Amino acid sequence: MINNLKILTARIEGNLFILTPVGDGHSFRYSDLQRECNAVRPSIEAPYPGVLIVNFSELKYFGSEFIGAIISLARSKSDLGGKVCFCGASEDMQRVLNNMRLTNLWPYYDQLEDAVAEFSDEDA
Repeated sequence: MINNLKILTARIEGNLFILTPVGDGHSFRYSDLQRECNAVRPSIEAPYPGVLIVNFSELKYFGSEFIGAIISLARSKSDLGGKVCFCGASEDMQRVLNNMRLTNLWPYYDQLEDAVAEFSDEDA
């Protein structure tokens, strides 16, 4: 599907597009983040799969550039009628998501398995 990504991993399970940022969210070059976001964007903007799950469980930290890139991808899916959720963030990252009121826009689940169970039957 999408190869040669180092900052983001992506996989499709049925109608779910599972995006997992990996590593340390401040030890990357911005141009690499943009390149990888541009690589996954066409799949996220496609009608199928209809649900984007952003799984933060493999990310140690994210800064403003990183969260901005994730928000852009999430908005792309939402604006096209798809569904979005977040899961697996550390307590500190959950606090950032809550403070930015992102969990008012898109639901948050503690575990990836919870998000998958919630949306696996969605036709979105």
